[in-house]
Order: sequence, then structure tokens, then C-alpha cells
Amino acid sequence: MDGSIWTLADLNTQIASVLGLSETTQVSIDSSGRLNIQGDPGADNELSAISISESNNSVLGSTMSFTEIQEAKDAKYSTNVTIYDALGHKHTLTLTFKKTVIPGQWTWEAQLGGDETISAGGQGKLAFNPDGSLLSFTYDGGATALQFNPNNGADPMNVILDVGTTSSYDGLTQFSAPSAVVINSQDGYASGNLSSISIAQNGEITGLFTNGVTKTLAQIVLAVFNNPSGLLKVGDNMFSTSANSGAPAKGAVGEVIQSTILPGSLEMSNVDLAEEFTDMIVAQRGFQANARVITTSDDMLNELVNLKR
Repeated sequence: MDGSIWTLADLNTQIASVLGLSETTQVSIDSSGRLNIQGDPGADNELSAISISESNNSVLGSTMSFTEIQEAKDAKYSTNVTIYDALGHKHTLTLTFKKTVIPGQWTWEAQLGGDETISAGGQGKLAFNPDGSLLSFTYDGGATALQFNPNNGADPMNVILDVGTTSSYDGLTQFSAPSAVVINSQDGYASGNLSSISIAQNGEITGLFTNGVTKTLAQIVLAVFNNPSGLLKVGDNMFSTSANSGAPAKGAVGEVIQSTILPGSLEMSNVDLAEEFTDMIVAQRGFQANARVITTSDDMLNELVNLKR
């Protein structure tokens, strides 16, 4: 301001002139001496603290600050996302984007709703190109990620905010349309227990956990021998290598042998068929013998009935 203000009315006129507002409807002083300022819809009107000084530049009293009564529409956008620490505890992260007076530029701030402590990267700046694509996304203080301490026994951790690729439209964008901020995904998860496993045709053993996560737990390895007939039988369904069988060539499906695994299936019988047939015949003979015993008992009872007659 030019220093020519002598009354509150002059202050009213000067502020209205600086902000480009109407001094009768948008800038006013009420009966309590409070200065009220109402911005134009759709226009940027930046307010900051006012200092009133004498001609010798000595400050008269304290700085006059502003109290925000009602926030302008479309000035801020917020969104929440649940993130997880190393122990599987969840934390609610709130990201707030605030528009600045410079077209295409925003500030952002991160907040956590519990006892967590943000140590670095909790705020920064965001800018867009004239075509609406992302120009830059930075953390204040030179940070490269949001760093916070969960304060619950878990190790401090870094959260990478992936807002998209610069000069592209695969993340945050700015267009002349109603705005919204949405978190598409996050790669953390709570703790979970193994609930089931499955085996694929390539031999991968995959586990499904109660938190919805799937992980490859192991890989089935196949072995091929130059002379399978030379293997030594060491149990009902177990064999061991020998000098005749040669050393096995081991590898995953498709590496040492062109084959696939059929989970839940039995390709061929792996029992001694001669022994199984013998057991079946013995069981059949036993059934026949028991049937004859029952028939003989019936005949004897019939004879007893006939004798009484």
C-alpha cells in the first residue's frame, strides 16, 4: 500500500483496490471494527498478513492477521487412503491439495490421523502443463518420499506417492471440469495367515492368504534319469539312484524335460497290480465262504421246522 491511508474508510478503499474487489459490497468494516473481505467466485484473491507502519518504517503494534470464515469453493481437495506399516498395522493418510494464485500450481500436504510422526516429505508443490498434464510433483525440503514413524514398535517407513508420469495423463491432471482426487491403489497390506495353496501346471506352488495376498511359495523340480529302470526301490513308492540309473538331471517344467504337471490328477497307477489282484481274489473267496455258511444255517433251520411237523 502507498502509505496515504488516514482512516478506516481509506484502508477499506485501498484493500479493495489491491484485490480488485468492490469496496461497497466485498470489502467492508463492521461495527466492531472487523474488516470483512469476500472474494469473487472463480477468481484468485490471495490474502496475507497486513503490517501498518509509520513513515520511518517502525511497526505500529502487532501485525493484523486474517481469520478464514468460509473457504472459497474448489480451493481444496482431500482424499484418504489406508497404508500399512511393517507389522501390518493400518494408518489413515490424508492428502490435501490446495490451489494457489498462480494458474496451474498447487500445494499439497499429508496428514496421519493417529500417533504417527511425519519426519520428512509431509508437504510439497504440484504443477501442471498448459495442456493439463502433470508438470512436476515435489517434496519440500529436498525429500524424495513421505517419511513417518508409526510409533507403535514398527520401523520408520517411506511412502512413495505415485501421482503419474510427467507430461502424461496417467495420474493427476488438471482440466476445466469439476475436480476430484481419488487414490487408485496402494501396495501395502495387513498381516494374514495362509488359507489355501494351489499348484500350477508349471510347478509353481502359490499360497492364498486371508488378507487377499497371493504369493509364490515354492517351485516343484522335476528329475529325469538316463535309465529309469536302474532305480533302486527303497519303499512302497520310493526309489533311489544307483550306478545303473545314472545321476538325475533336475530342473523346472520345460527346462530339463518337456512336460507339464496336472495338479489333483493321478496319471497312472503306482501300485503292484499282481498283489492287488491277489488281495481282491482272497477277499472274494472269503465272501463266498461266508455266504455258504449262511446258506447251510438256513437249511438246518428248515430241517428243524420239518421235524416238528
